Amino acid sequence: MKKRSLFAAVAMLIVSALVLTSATYAWFAIGGNSNITTLQGKICTSESGVTLRLNQDGAGWTTTLDYKTLRSDTTNNHFVTTWKNASNEVVNPDPTNNALTATGTYMPMSTKTPADESGIFSYTLNGVTFQANTGTKSNWYDSYQFYVATLTEDATETVDALLTIGGSAAACARAAVYTSTDGGTTWSDDPMFFSGAAEDGWKPLTAGLNPGAKDDNGNYIADSGDTSVTAGVSGAAVPCVSAASTNTNRAFSLGNVHAQNYNTNGVKNTLVKVYVWVEGQDTDCAPNNTGVPGGDIQVTWQFKLHSAQWGA
Repeated sequence: MKKRSLFAAVAMLIVSALVLTSATYAWFAIGGNSNITTLQGKICTSESGVTLRLNQDGAGWTTTLDYKTLRSDTTNNHFVTTWKNASNEVVNPDPTNNALTATGTYMPMSTKTPADESGIFSYTLNGVTFQANTGTKSNWYDSYQFYVATLTEDATETVDALLTIGGSAAACARAAVYTSTDGGTTWSDDPMFFSGAAEDGWKPLTAGLNPGAKDDNGNYIADSGDTSVTAGVSGAAVPCVSAASTNTNRAFSLGNVHAQNYNTNGVKNTLVKVYVWVEGQDTDCAPNNTGVPGGDIQVTWQFKLHSAQWGA
């Protein structure tokens, strides 16, 4: 059945905001803790035409995916935030329960390929010297995935996504989006990168910095202005779409997204995988950015059929 023009999908909220404990929240290490507050809300809500779920097969397509549901998929999804109740037990969050608290350590990181953990590098500044963070890398970023499908099959129709990164710490946030049509066996070669603010010449780390590398020019990132930095910095700026709400050109296409139970010749529904982190190779991630300490990050998704127009 041919899909007709439909109402725009209801905005979907994924909050990727974490509470720092003992680590500083940037490349720098100038003393004091930095706290990121976590807001609760619906992650994905869809109206007619588009539907969502965690897994490809069987029942379970729904109009709503929230943080609690995504967090229940411990095989594929990981969130740095851990929620505890008054008894110090780890639980899924309930926005109405004021007894719940969030803890976690969100270390600064930089990467061109977040899907490959060997390509993730994290540093703080010890004085003016870059010092590599040690520990389990997956503890430093959020990663989650879900399926997007249509209610009816139409080979001529596509689904669009609209991503918004907000919150007072959004300027140094990054989201990388991959897609798969074979259930996650293979993914799109390169992710689409999004930032909470306009970026000009972002060069992520592509290798570990050489020992003794220093921030010679005092801008809190490793770049060509640092004479002691001879390795690790990307030679070319990486395209990064501003996902600030003021940018009207942030929508992108997921292509032909098949109907709910589509599974033909290995082609399945479109699987979307998302990584969210704080980008240390961003001058916005600096101690003079008052939006970083004590701030929040809000990643909002909207999905709709391409034939329907985005709402104003």
